Amino acid sequence: MPRRPLPHSAEDEPINRPRLKDVKTEALLRSVERGSVTHIARMSAFERYPGDSHDGAIVLRSVLRLLDAELSPTRPSPLGSTPGPQLQETLQRILGWMDIVCISIRKINEKDTAMLATFTGIYKENLHVVLRWLRFYMGEARWAFTWQFPAADMVAPKVVIETLHNMHTVCKSDDFRATMHTSGDVIDLLLSVWLWQDRHENAMYLTYPPEKSGGKYALDPTIHLFAEFCLDRKSQFLVWEKVFALTGREQIGSIKPPPTLSRTCEGLIAR
Repeated sequence: MPRRPLPHSAEDEPINRPRLKDVKTEALLRSVERGSVTHIARMSAFERYPGDSHDGAIVLRSVLRLLDAELSPTRPSPLGSTPGPQLQETLQRILGWMDIVCISIRKINEKDTAMLATFTGIYKENLHVVLRWLRFYMGEARWAFTWQFPAADMVAPKVVIETLHNMHTVCKSDDFRATMHTSGDVIDLLLSVWLWQDRHENAMYLTYPPEKSGGKYALDPTIHLFAEFCLDRKSQFLVWEKVFALTGREQIGSIKPPPTLSRTCEGLIAR
């Protein structure tokens, strides 16, 4: 369904949310809410996302509301055909809105406990929305984004693991982490990334160069998050239950699980 044209004055439109304190960002958000791909791209830039707790929270809630209301796009027919212009615009909107959500995590000032608590509450309340679109990334990237990004099938698992890892790392509240650790959908996504391989059969964790943090090499986000879930008592049973189920199947997302997966998990836990 085509989007309605932008009005001459955004100020004439009623809104069912609090106004932003910053006038320019308020005007930008209204264009984002109308589905303008150009303005969505602007808001998804790190420097344009508001660092103010009040405005940042309103933007995040608004974008998550848009993602929740958006229907999942249908794969074009015949298989392998390029999405038409209307579908491309829809996919660009979704991609841009998800970029805004990902940027919001990085904009949190972890020393601002009030801001951290506010954003953590928003993520918890809307975790199902984020997970829904991360599943879309993992399952549909080959057709949904390759017309725009040739390596979209490799970009998708990186977006998924970095989003989950950043949320888990920044939002340190026991309540939020318990929600993540007991979510079967989160663990399914984590395992999908863990089992993902590129065309050379390299796992996702092999695509991250080693990084030094505080003089020590830090684990890449895939290994770090997977180990966290394997070690935590709230998620251990669910992880192992799903691991054993996966090794009995022939495929998961077009990737055959390696027969040594269980031993790999044991190695992680031993660390």
